[in-house]
Amino acid sequence: MIAIRNLAKDFDVAVPIARGGLNQGVIAELWDMPTKVVDISAHNKKVPKGKWLKPVTDDDFTGKRVLLFDKDAVTG
Repeated sequence: MIAIRNLAKDFDVAVPIARGGLNQGVIAELWDMPTKVVDISAHNKKVPKGKWLKPVTDDDFTGKRVLLFDKDAVTG
């Protein structure tokens, strides 16, 4: 929890990936870090599919430092 509090000082918005990154996303919200959750389905798929759980705009990310939370990554 302390690590995420320190990260919240260095980033403007957190993007937890649904399922794997939700625990960290909740902690980021506890430290008043704006959070935008994305649901990405990539395992065993030729083409990954993703959707935002709530609508987002360009202003949510333009010029901001974004911290991505997930438990693993298939490819960069």
